[in-house]
Amino acid sequence: MLTSRHLTLSVAFLVALAVSPVRATEAGRLLPADTKGIVTLNLRQLLSDHRNTGFVQRYLDQWRLALKGDERRLKDYFRRQELDKSEGISEQEFLARARTIKAVCDALGLDPLEDVDRITFGCHGGGTDPANETGFFILIVEGRFNREKLKAGIQQIAKTYFGSFKVSPDGDVTKIPDGLDGKYVSLMDARTLVITDGKKAMDDVLARAAGKTKDSLAKGMQALLDSARKEHVGVVVADMDVQLNKLMRFLKEDVVKSPETKGAIVKFIVTLGADWIGKYANDLSSAGLGLSLREDDLRLQFGVDSRKTEIAKDLQKQIQVVNFWGALALKAIDNEVAQQLAIVLRQRVTLKEATLTTQIEVPYDFVKLVVKGPWLVLLSKDFAPAPAAPPGPIAAVTQTAMDAVSTRITSIPLWTLPARDKTKPLPAGTFDVLETRDIVYQSGPADPHRHRLDMYLPKGKKDFPVLVLVHGGSWVIGDNRCAGLYPSVAQFLAGQGIGVVMPNYRLSPGIKHPEHARDVARAVAWTHANIGKHGGDLQRFYLAGHSAGGHLVALLAADESYLRWAGMKPTDIRGVVAISGVYNVPADVMRFSLGGAGSRSQRFEHMLTFRGDSPPSFKYQLPGLPAQLNMFAPVFGETPRECAAASPLTHVHRGMPPHLILVAEHDLPTLSEMAGEFHQALAQKGCESRLLRLAKRNHNSLLFSAIQPDDPAAQAILGFIRK
Repeated sequence: MLTSRHLTLSVAFLVALAVSPVRATEAGRLLPADTKGIVTLNLRQLLSDHRNTGFVQRYLDQWRLALKGDERRLKDYFRRQELDKSEGISEQEFLARARTIKAVCDALGLDPLEDVDRITFGCHGGGTDPANETGFFILIVEGRFNREKLKAGIQQIAKTYFGSFKVSPDGDVTKIPDGLDGKYVSLMDARTLVITDGKKAMDDVLARAAGKTKDSLAKGMQALLDSARKEHVGVVVADMDVQLNKLMRFLKEDVVKSPETKGAIVKFIVTLGADWIGKYANDLSSAGLGLSLREDDLRLQFGVDSRKTEIAKDLQKQIQVVNFWGALALKAIDNEVAQQLAIVLRQRVTLKEATLTTQIEVPYDFVKLVVKGPWLVLLSKDFAPAPAAPPGPIAAVTQTAMDAVSTRITSIPLWTLPARDKTKPLPAGTFDVLETRDIVYQSGPADPHRHRLDMYLPKGKKDFPVLVLVHGGSWVIGDNRCAGLYPSVAQFLAGQGIGVVMPNYRLSPGIKHPEHARDVARAVAWTHANIGKHGGDLQRFYLAGHSAGGHLVALLAADESYLRWAGMKPTDIRGVVAISGVYNVPADVMRFSLGGAGSRSQRFEHMLTFRGDSPPSFKYQLPGLPAQLNMFAPVFGETPRECAAASPLTHVHRGMPPHLILVAEHDLPTLSEMAGEFHQALAQKGCESRLLRLAKRNHNSLLFSAIQPDDPAAQAILGFIRK
């Protein structure tokens, strides 16, 4: 009898059961012609390609041990892998999850590592009208199944987890609980299991399987899916003409005409790119992407289907020309990255009728050369980053060019405040906003992109409080524009009567700590010296920062040497708002898990949404994949002394300004723990501190949702500054 309240498999969809004696059919043949998106996972090939990969096999060991029910060896596995440190779960929780895996798999007669070959998900979003029945999802699992045991297992699961169900003798669910109406399952034969979100979608699948309808994927989309299915993960999308036309209009109307896009050359290049997209947009119907992570390289596959064979042939010729001349030019450059890139350009281009596919094999050596900043490594004993080397002249020029490009891109205001109706008066207590950008705050030689700040001031208001808001980005990426995300927060606060100043600062690997903090200290000092000329009240001068910015403002408040070095007194700071910051820099890699259910788990749904609530998590307990993030050593150094010096927690002392510490329910691993430690350390020293954990928010949405007066983060910040 199943007793766990969490399912290992996605059995929330197994709400109704229909067993049909139809023959097995390829997944692509079961999907309707109006399918808009397809994702496929080639589990059998993935496991085969990594049968000798250490970290994959170590991860799979817990599945094998769970399915055997060997708790003695499971306990040993838990201790050896130190899952309490990586995933943040206890031994009891780990064993309970293993029992759930075994119970569900036994009930279904299924060993997912041996019996599942491929999983394919197809969907159509439908419309915004709830009555619109065009939307659907179809999940197809190909493998080996025991019909009778699977049917009995689904009935048992329905009774156990959905007590309001009444399951009829033939297996059909006759009562549907709230929120799960219309989910159907069909075991078509011993090799194909189909799950749909409604009876109509299931009937359509059964009709296609039986050959009663010719309504199936378009020939080109089917060809792209067939190619993508050869890789570990594949994605195919329809309506490429619609999406490309949207992109073309965006480039021409929003980018080129934006006041942030300066310079005739930049506008010319963007227009040229938009015209090139427009040349092919109306003739491309669908596109595909495949990815295989193999032992020695990663293989990428790109594909497009055209409505005209001559268009596909033209694209093939252009790709081949770019490959030839690009590889030739790169070989002439005395640079290891360029030489590796020339190898990468040796791609295979295949044309079959009007479907064009390109396959590229990227050696991990090339990835190591390109990425020298923070590293996401899966158990670094198997996959370690290459040692960083001093940048040569080509790398320096490339970095400068990339900075210029990224500044242009992030200046495009994709995320803005809702437009105000200027025909109506402003609500009481709010203000129009005066924006001033690209103010140089560094005296002497200045970085053309990083030693600048933007100001957002309440127009017509005097003696307003001032907030210096520092952007995040793990100390290695990002800026104060962030495609309009940080500016929208600044505009909201300025509209509420608070002057906001947002500086940029130099990033690693170009610099190392303490230069980031010194840049921010320079910007804070410049603001303190000049904001009075614009109406700012120096008696109400606050610091705020998000993510890496949260670390930097907390460090400036805790380690007084930075502000003194910049010519300020620590008492000049009235208060600090630290948002999802790092307060205790670890001297080694940060250990966590991708997936899983522990306190150190990073779940995909917890990274979704920049604004509003995070999507609800299905309470599964699938094991997480152990991972390490080597993001601190390239920024702060590797010794405990260096990391301690960079940690705000180390410098907490009496007399620090009041702190408002915000952290999200679904924040990045370890940040919630750090926030609690920092808050407690401040309180122990007699410093005023408030810790606020915001429900249904993630690392991004915690700050970027603070653009409305009723948002909890906005209310906390406004209350902290106005008190």
